[in-house]
Amino acid sequence: MACSSCAIYHKLDSLATAYSHKSFDVVAASSIKLYGSVVTLWILWQLGVNWLYRGDIDKAEFVKTMLCFLIVGLFLQSSDYYWDYVYDPIYSATVKLAQTVISASGQLRADRIEAMLQVVENELGRILDLQKMISADTSWYQVPTLLGGIVLALPYIFIWGLFLAYTLDAIFSFLVISALAPLYIVCAAFPSFRSFTINAGRVVLQGCLTVIFASVAMGFTIEVLKHFMTTVPITEAGAGPGAAAWVFSKEYWNLFLIGFISILFHLKASSIAGTISGAGGGPGATSMVVGAAMITAGVAKSATTQAGGKVMEWGGQAFDRLTQSTSTGKYAWSKPGEH
Repeated sequence: MACSSCAIYHKLDSLATAYSHKSFDVVAASSIKLYGSVVTLWILWQLGVNWLYRGDIDKAEFVKTMLCFLIVGLFLQSSDYYWDYVYDPIYSATVKLAQTVISASGQLRADRIEAMLQVVENELGRILDLQKMISADTSWYQVPTLLGGIVLALPYIFIWGLFLAYTLDAIFSFLVISALAPLYIVCAAFPSFRSFTINAGRVVLQGCLTVIFASVAMGFTIEVLKHFMTTVPITEAGAGPGAAAWVFSKEYWNLFLIGFISILFHLKASSIAGTISGAGGGPGATSMVVGAAMITAGVAKSATTQAGGKVMEWGGQAFDRLTQSTSTGKYAWSKPGEH
């Protein structure tokens, strides 16, 4: 099965990386000029005023500051230093750690996020295959069963999109910081502006931790699905006996609610990542989605029950009218409630 989420991620990742490189070079050109002017004025002040005029220059502090200026200037001279010593190591460490926690569910590891998305899509795709099997094994007039197969797939489709969104969130975090990285690098050289660099690092850390913690939630979801999928009377060959009876059973609702519990885990992962990184995050969306999930479950169950009851009611009325018409020799069909 083709990995559609992998294609989306690969395209956006390529575009974001290319844009970051271009933006870095453009911003760096202006930042180097501004940085060189500020450093030159600082050196003239320290040597001309503090040392020659006042004679109270702090040599240790002067040397330490000059080393800081040289390191910052080195990073500004070439974008390769940023990509080789900052971007690539952080990206690789994030992917490897995320793959490690995903592999705890028994999946193979890889060195790219696309491979992880492929695993996630394959595992959640089993639920979509289950929905297709239910639909194929159900007659057109079995509306509640058809609806049940669709309703079962909804939370897992949401999880699929949510996990992809979190991986793209990490891309955006890197894009926002990398595009303006020269400015944050310059700020790191001056104590008064160093907080901007620290906050930029927190944004990147939040994006990385979101992917890692979401991978923990996804790995646990896959592990739980392995257990509960054994109760489904459907095999790879197709729908097994009792498939229609399984829909809306206790095991069906267990599998349905597990999907929304997994949504809670993923949203909680994002909240925890924001708390640890110090970049913000709250549980508001979590409670909203969980509440909506429980309402959806209740409405879906009620709607299918009512639909089944209406079908039986109309069928009974139609049968009664047919019997009466046959006994009198006349076929007088009428709307429900008419005599």
